[in-house]
Amino acid sequence: RLSWCFHKPEVEHLVRYAPACVRKDRTFILAAMRRNRKSYLYADKTAKIWQDRDFVMRMVQIRGNTLEYASEYLKGDKEVVLAAVKEYRHSIRHVSKTAGILSN
Repeated sequence: RLSWCFHKPEVEHLVRYAPACVRKDRTFILAAMRRNRKSYLYADKTAKIWQDRDFVMRMVQIRGNTLEYASEYLKGDKEVVLAAVKEYRHSIRHVSKTAGILSN
């Protein structure tokens, strides 16, 4: 398991220099995030994983500001947004403006 093999700085380095196909892998990124919350910085932000609700929900629960990289649709998902804001209140700035979540 990734979390047992590497120390926090090593995990960040591992993700940073991993092949592109690995930086798109949801299992790898989630495992890295559990060990080092900065790992998301090197995940592929254009990968389809950011359209996967389960993946995004897990990511925002670990680090709320990862909502920034979610698909526009998920930035408007009330549950995802609430999980992100609960973890990091400033995540609210990444909520979809067109979703109507922030309206009265």
